[in-house]
Amino acid sequence: FQAEDGIRDSSTSRGLGDVYKRQVTDCWSLVRDWYKEERNIELRDWQRPTTPEEFIKNPMFERCAEATGFRELEPNEKLENGDLLFMSIMDAGLNHVAIFIDGDVLHHLSSRLSCKEPYSPWLLKCTGKRLRYVA
Repeated sequence: FQAEDGIRDSSTSRGLGDVYKRQVTDCWSLVRDWYKEERNIELRDWQRPTTPEEFIKNPMFERCAEATGFRELEPNEKLENGDLLFMSIMDAGLNHVAIFIDGDVLHHLSSRLSCKEPYSPWLLKCTGKRLRYVA
C-alpha cells in the first residue's frame, strides 16, 4: 500500500504516513483508498460531519456500513484481512474505522500520521464492531 521508496503518487494512492485532514486524508479516506488499491472496490465517499463535535452527535459508520456493502461479523467469526474495525477512540460512540491486516490495523487517527500498527489490547478494547465486505 506504500511504495518501497516511500514515494506515493498522491493522485492515485494515499497510504502510510499521511497527515490527517478531515474528509481528505481521514480514517474513512484511508479505508476507501485501501479497498480501491488492494481489492479494486470503489466504496462510497459518504458525506462526513465537518467538525469533531458534529461527528460525535451524528457518527456515520454504523449508519453507512450496510449501505456500503459491509455486514457485521458474528462473535465466533475470525477476523480476515480487509475486515473493518469500528472503534470508539476517546469517546462513547464509534468514531473511528481501521482495517485489519495480518494481525495489525491500518488506520488514521486525527492526532497522528496514518500508520499500520499491532492490533493491541488497547485497540481491541476500543473496538465496538467488526465488519466484512460482502457486496
